[in-house]
Order: sequence, then structure tokens, then C-alpha cells
Amino acid sequence: MTFFKELDEQNGDIFATVKIVFPKQIHEVLGGEYSNFYYYLLQASFMKDFRQKEVKSKDNSKHGWNVKQDFDVIYKMIDKEKLKIKSRSDFDMFIRILITPFIIVITDTFLQMKHESDIPKIDIEEKKQEYLHKLEFIEYGFSK
Repeated sequence: MTFFKELDEQNGDIFATVKIVFPKQIHEVLGGEYSNFYYYLLQASFMKDFRQKEVKSKDNSKHGWNVKQDFDVIYKMIDKEKLKIKSRSDFDMFIRILITPFIIVITDTFLQMKHESDIPKIDIEEKKQEYLHKLEFIEYGFSK
């Protein structure tokens, strides 16, 4: 299920949405079929800053996350009445703060590993709980 579909099903409740979507993503990144790919991608990003380069396909079209467009969609969909957000710039900062625990859990997990062979040893449920615990602090600070 996509983030936007889940957000719609949760009636714009951003916290209910990320509590469902992000733990699934943690499972996918740390224990899914392509966890080795994510491990090497993260390792490469720390060895060389390739993030500044555009990724183009054979037909020369760009790929990637259109952050502004996705933020616009989320901004329209969320129930702002439940949040302590006064402006669009507050919202942009809120979303960046909201995704930070997810990024930290993934990054810290992979950086603590010595080798790709450590991937099967990851306690994914522990990582999901770590993420949800961090999310609680954000929810406490931003919810009305």
C-alpha cells in the first residue's frame, strides 16, 4: 500500500499513517529481499557523495523522489487540525522531523554492521519498536 493511499484511509492522520507505513518500510529495508542492496547503497553514500548527481535512465529521464510535489500532496491530505502547525514552512519542517527517526534507525543499523553477512542477525522487531518509540516523542510535541 502506498503512503498516500494509507494517509487517505487514515483520514489524513499523519501519525497513524507513519505508524503503519514506516515499520513496514523498516522491515523491507532491513530484512526484505533487497536488504543487501540498501546496505551497499548506504555504504556507498558514505564513501562518495553520489547524492548530488542526477540519476538518468537510458531514455535520459530523471528518476528520484520529487520532494516538493510529494510534500504538496501530503500537505493537502493531512488533518492539520490535529497538529501544531501554523504555516506551510512549519509543515515542511515537521515532515523532515517526522522522517528523521526512520532514517536514523536504518542508517545506524547499517553503520553498526561490519559486513553484509550481519544483515540476517538484525532484530527487525526491535528496530521497529525503536522507531515507534522515537515517533512517540515527535507525536507528543506536534499533536494538539
